[in-house]
Amino acid sequence: MQAELAYKLGEIVIEAVRADGGVGKIREFDIISPYLSTHNIKVIDLLESFAVRDLRSLGLPKDLRSAVGKRVKFVEPGIRPGKIGWDLGDEVWFNVTNPTVRKIYERIRGADMSDKEQLALSILISLMIMNLTLQYRSALKS
Repeated sequence: MQAELAYKLGEIVIEAVRADGGVGKIREFDIISPYLSTHNIKVIDLLESFAVRDLRSLGLPKDLRSAVGKRVKFVEPGIRPGKIGWDLGDEVWFNVTNPTVRKIYERIRGADMSDKEQLALSILISLMIMNLTLQYRSALKS
């Protein structure tokens, strides 16, 4: 996702194998990175750090923001409309490019909601966060 998003934002993305299987494992990144750095080209290992953090969160009403916390972001990256969102460890991003998430977000941003509607949306968002977290944990275990 990071490479796809970085490319969409106009960054140059190069895929490099982490290590070959032989003796003295050579990481392509360790060869490419110093070369590019000598030409003043910033290099980030996307497996070591999350580089695309500057995607702005779409606004939420104050009451709902306080209910779901600061780690929840509704973002519109323009990629992967089939994906509900991503659990990034310290943040959860909901993909407003996804039609279902877009409908939820539009409802959140719509006319004033009753307390019951805000509570229902807070619960829905919490369930979506748990679902994303469980999906990623099970994928990591597989």
